[in-house]
Amino acid sequence: MRCRIVKVNPDAKGTLIKAIKEVNSLKQRPDFIVFTGDLTQTTDDTNIRKARMKEFKQIVGELDAPVVRFMPGEHDASLDNGETYKDFFGETHYVFDHKGVHFIAIDNVSDPTGSIGDSQLEWLQKDLAGQNPRILTVCNCLGWKVRWVLKLPGLWSGSRVG
Repeated sequence: MRCRIVKVNPDAKGTLIKAIKEVNSLKQRPDFIVFTGDLTQTTDDTNIRKARMKEFKQIVGELDAPVVRFMPGEHDASLDNGETYKDFFGETHYVFDHKGVHFIAIDNVSDPTGSIGDSQLEWLQKDLAGQNPRILTVCNCLGWKVRWVLKLPGLWSGSRVG
């Protein structure tokens, strides 16, 4: 689930710490957590961007979850084609499988134009070859309307715009 906050949170760090404590106190722990971008506020200053990413990574390191994954948002990656993000969190696009569902994280923010590019499309095409139909694609949508078509038997089937 992704939430958009219209008003800037004056205590983003405190809210993140509080959220981590709440997740860690859950009786039923999540199998995995995916942060879907905008991990930090944008800045043109590379040193400040690195310091913010380092602090974010330290804070979320307190999560008690077996798997924690990250995706870049435009605040994290658009100013340097994702290089600083990669230094802290690894590749900007990736796949993983969980309980029979193939998850695909697509990077549509490292290129300031919002393009995912030919190399990522080739990577995606190779990855999808021979996959079963239980696929979930995740990306940071930059506010664009996206049509999601999910075919997850037993979970949910249909499409949604939003």
